[in-house]
Amino acid sequence: SVTDVWVKSRTETGLTLQWDKGNNSDSYSYRLNYDGINDTINGSALGDNVVTHNISSLSPGTKYSFTLYTVFEGVGSSGFNFTNVTSKYRLGILKNTRFFADL
Repeated sequence: SVTDVWVKSRTETGLTLQWDKGNNSDSYSYRLNYDGINDTINGSALGDNVVTHNISSLSPGTKYSFTLYTVFEGVGSSGFNFTNVTSKYRLGILKNTRFFADL
């Protein structure tokens, strides 16, 4: 089962998560639960030993709780729990503008 998850990249509305497959074969899949959503990730389509999964449509500056399960033949592991947060909104620089009124 998965023992560590790290963030490869983070935006205001998304996270790219990664974890090692370890000695898990391609016949394993993964289920990621967060915020009432259940994402299924097919292990056989991943190819290398590091799994990368993109999550989008998240809210800026929000902390999320995740549980990642390793699944084999429909049976899930006890799950790996972790939290992470999206970036806050980036504020642009406002130009200094003067307004004049005719009196």
